[in-house]
Amino acid sequence: TGICRGSQFGCVLSGGELYQHTTGHGLRHRHGMITEDGRTFQVSSTHHQMMAVKYTNHTLVAWADNKLSDQYLSSTNLPPPDKEPEIVYFHDTKFLSVQWHPEYMTDDEPGKAYYYEVLEEYIPILRAK
Repeated sequence: TGICRGSQFGCVLSGGELYQHTTGHGLRHRHGMITEDGRTFQVSSTHHQMMAVKYTNHTLVAWADNKLSDQYLSSTNLPPPDKEPEIVYFHDTKFLSVQWHPEYMTDDEPGKAYYYEVLEEYIPILRAK
């Protein structure tokens, strides 16, 4: 699993690409996130690069509640994403990418609890404990 830059690195290792520059995620510190089962949480955000996952074998676990960026710059002229990914599971590499920063959140925030829930769901060794 990887958080922020680690998630971007895992995305590339899993066959994805990066938008080298986006806006709207760097200075807001908190924004809404929607999960694949329809829940919403506030999460922390301090990045300007973003995972581009369109051509990978993945599950989009959670995404920004609306498009925050008005720029998606990439070296390969990638089209803008349909949804801005926040949590992605890459099946071929069994890699869980978390774009936001749960470590910047307090333990009583629902978004941080969701992070631990996703870890247990997608990382099988954690379920065995």
